[in-house]
Amino acid sequence: MLDLCFSDAKLSSNRAFTAHICSKSRGGIFIKIAICISENKLSESVYETICEYGEKRRLQIFCRCFKIRDDILSFADEYDIFIFDCRKNKTDGLKKAQSIKNIYKKQKAFIFVSDTIASACKTFEVDALTSLTVPINAEKLCRAIDNYIFKSRFCGNLAIRLKKELDFVPADKIYYIEATKKSTSIHTQAKELYSLFSISYYEKELADLSFFRIHRSYLININMLKSFNGKYVTFINGEKLIISPKKYPALCCAVGSSFIL
Repeated sequence: MLDLCFSDAKLSSNRAFTAHICSKSRGGIFIKIAICISENKLSESVYETICEYGEKRRLQIFCRCFKIRDDILSFADEYDIFIFDCRKNKTDGLKKAQSIKNIYKKQKAFIFVSDTIASACKTFEVDALTSLTVPINAEKLCRAIDNYIFKSRFCGNLAIRLKKELDFVPADKIYYIEATKKSTSIHTQAKELYSLFSISYYEKELADLSFFRIHRSYLININMLKSFNGKYVTFINGEKLIISPKKYPALCCAVGSSFIL
């Protein structure tokens, strides 16, 4: 097994590359990607593209290259995105993807390498992010991973930029977001996180959900409220926050008449 940081992304021509390869950095893991392609050079090309993508986006990525004979199904629970080969005489990639999808439904994502229109069309039976041809279009591959991130966020997960990683937090688990002097605090049911993004950034990101800016320092989840008045909001956990008097009328409108005071 080789452990490489993004800065060491360039791989030698050593055929040990076909063994397990991990790409990681000092922070926590953000996305786990399994590359299941038989050709060494092609696997290396995909791997290097993902490493460069991670560097550019400042993301944490754990990337492992599997040999075709490896039992990828036994590792399926550990990965978010699978890159399979479904070119001529390599149709087992699609079969493995279908097996994973049957178990995990929409929890896993797939990218395929195909060589015909027919094989590319079949990949969408498992809701593939994209189907690539050789030589690999790096921009298309990176765009597919971007789409995965967007869909995860769109499905109710908020992307939070931490000091050395990017994490996903279910928006419905957030009580409120607080602006502090040096960072932004995300207060959830389970823990408190500290983000590098500003509170204004999250206000825009959560504009379509039940979040409201009650104060220059607070962005709250309306669904977590127990009660409120012109001075305070009280959450279901009993915690209270002050509300700007100017924000009170707008909060009443945002909550709606069905909210019982």
